[in-house]
Amino acid sequence: MAREAEAKGFTTDVRTPLPQFPRQWSVISETHAVCSPEFVRQSDDFFQELADRHGGEFDGWEASV
Repeated sequence: MAREAEAKGFTTDVRTPLPQFPRQWSVISETHAVCSPEFVRQSDDFFQELADRHGGEFDGWEASV
């Protein structure tokens, strides 16, 4: 998942599972972008499809100002 996000221009951080969730790895992806409706829609679709294909869960995204 991280490699696919990096290929789309995102930087990624793969975090080891928490003790209470030993088989759940977190993949955090970041980028700098202008937040437009199109970017939000494309990013959401990309990460949801990526999670679905790899049996993961996409829990949304955040934006900083």
